[in-house]
Amino acid sequence: MKSLYKKIKLIKSIVIYLWNPKNVNSVLKLGNSVSAISDNELTIKNLKSDPDTKTIIESKYGVNSFNIEELHKLPKETLGYTFAQYVKVNNLNPNFYNKHTDDLKKSDYAYLVYRMRKTHDIWHIITGFDTTEAGEAGLIAFYYAQLKTPLSRLIIVLSFIHFLIRKPTEVPALLDAISTGWKLGNKSKPLLAIRWEEIFNQPLALIQKNLGISPLARNERSE
Repeated sequence: MKSLYKKIKLIKSIVIYLWNPKNVNSVLKLGNSVSAISDNELTIKNLKSDPDTKTIIESKYGVNSFNIEELHKLPKETLGYTFAQYVKVNNLNPNFYNKHTDDLKKSDYAYLVYRMRKTHDIWHIITGFDTTEAGEAGLIAFYYAQLKTPLSRLIIVLSFIHFLIRKPTEVPALLDAISTGWKLGNKSKPLLAIRWEEIFNQPLALIQKNLGISPLARNERSE
């Protein structure tokens, strides 16, 4: 009965997501529903095959709040300033997920979910994907290339269905974004292993170069 309830909950969250994939709550509910029925230990085992990623997961790195005002004082070319400006312009709460820090004691997967949600906007900045529905799908394809999580795989499929139903003329743009995200994710270094808090003072362009994400790739995605 409990298993059936989880499956019904997942179906409900899928329907809600298909209707409005831009709604943050619908994404969170979908993620929670998928986690409830997935082999999360296998996901973590695969991620830990990379030594740096293993270290950051087991150390539960980066649970402190972002100080946006201090980051905004950094030089404009830095990742820290760019992130702070992004937060301010989009009126975001960068510490929204800090209320979930108690969950990190439960499992490595709980930490993975927390860290990915907390640094999601940093990944947007690093990869160059915007926050349109196609841009989000492109970033999720990047996620899937690097993390292979069941949630990222499902969101890619649901994004395609959503566009077919509600935005059929924009399907080519979606496919282009997904293709770009997949290729970029496979060739760049593992972003989950990056300790962003320790390189906020570095130039964004230098960080992208070191990660294998070139300005040319970003320009191609913006066209």
